[in-house]
Amino acid sequence: MTNMTGQCLCGAVRVETHGEVTSTDACHCMMCRRQNAGGAFHGAHFSGDVAFKGDSLTWFASSDWGERGFCGRCGSTLAWRMKASPDNPAVAIGLFDDFKTPIQSHIFVDEGPSYTIIPDNAPHKTGAEVLAEFEASQKQDEQ
Repeated sequence: MTNMTGQCLCGAVRVETHGEVTSTDACHCMMCRRQNAGGAFHGAHFSGDVAFKGDSLTWFASSDWGERGFCGRCGSTLAWRMKASPDNPAVAIGLFDDFKTPIQSHIFVDEGPSYTIIPDNAPHKTGAEVLAEFEASQKQDEQ
């Protein structure tokens, strides 16, 4: 089992992950780009627990189904999670000093900005494809 630790820019929020990286995505949706001032959100999911420590962790409900975590002190993007599965956040890979797993997919590419080129080093998925996968996983979890 692999454990990783990371922190926000000011160090007020720390994250500790357990288990292996199960997936990595670069999300190019409008909300991620707004939160990150123009760039994609690069996130990783882990097979084990994820623990955030620090009193400046803030969760913002950015949609009916999702929340975005950030540091209330320095503003660093920390994570994204589905409200239906808050224990399985996508953790911002920039929090870790030496994250080695490459991006495995680019998501919401149909919302990607015209001012950048989305790399083709990993599969591309549209917003509709991603939402269909989310809905299927929710139905599977309910069974």
